[in-house]
Amino acid sequence: MKCRQCRRDIPQDDRYEHAGNLYCEDCYIQILSPARFCDPWADYSAKSFEKHGMISPLTEPQKMLLKLIKELGKAEPAELIEHTRGAIDPADGERELAALSRMGKIEIKSVEGKAIIRAL
Repeated sequence: MKCRQCRRDIPQDDRYEHAGNLYCEDCYIQILSPARFCDPWADYSAKSFEKHGMISPLTEPQKMLLKLIKELGKAEPAELIEHTRGAIDPADGERELAALSRMGKIEIKSVEGKAIIRAL
């Protein structure tokens, strides 16, 4: 069988069902836990952790995205992920951008119905 979302072959014991469709583990997790840019509790937690010195260093994907944002000035999330030339999976990229936003490294605003990201 193939995953409904990514179309990869999935072994019998690694199939997950959701809403009548079969998914691989990665796609199933993305469906159940999508990246959320607007999450006040996560924002509060990130600021509190940083205040107490509990924030870990940036990951390599976060460093790459932050560098791209600074080079481009501003961009849409999909545009940033595209500039990584496949180094960052789109779903992972959204999670990394959400994390950067919570850390106060970037700002995400809606402009004419589009998400625009810029470095702070």
